[in-house]
Amino acid sequence: MPIKWKRTEKYLNLVRLLFNMLFITSKMDRGSLELTKSVVNFLKDKNIDYRLSKELPIAGPKKDLTNAEIDFEMIITVGDDGFILNTFRKMGKSQTPVLPIASLRGFLANVDGLNFKHSFDLIKKGKYKIFKRARLVAKIDKTTTHIALNDI
Repeated sequence: MPIKWKRTEKYLNLVRLLFNMLFITSKMDRGSLELTKSVVNFLKDKNIDYRLSKELPIAGPKKDLTNAEIDFEMIITVGDDGFILNTFRKMGKSQTPVLPIASLRGFLANVDGLNFKHSFDLIKKGKYKIFKRARLVAKIDKTTTHIALNDI
């Protein structure tokens, strides 16, 4: 019986950690900002702590996403594929999980404005997988490129 309890406790700790602190960043177009406001309102209703990118014109607690140590349990990025890739560049070497929410049609995000609430419910229930993706840096002559996910 103690083994079952330990597994349950570990599961509960994982859920608690995932919703301990979220960082939200968004592309600055109208569609992405409206979707971001919906995400923020949902998080507020669920009493989930979050910080917004300091550039966003949305009321709420702000923070900057830099190459420095990232102290968030998950990063939510709202936008198109290019913006999602840019977020990965800003993260540097951080291994923080990213939940991309598509404001426009793309292929990097499986979540969009119609299903983000359901996706958060699945995450809360532990019904998710974290996929690690290889990122690379190219060195051309003596110039080093940004960290890339699928583009340089």
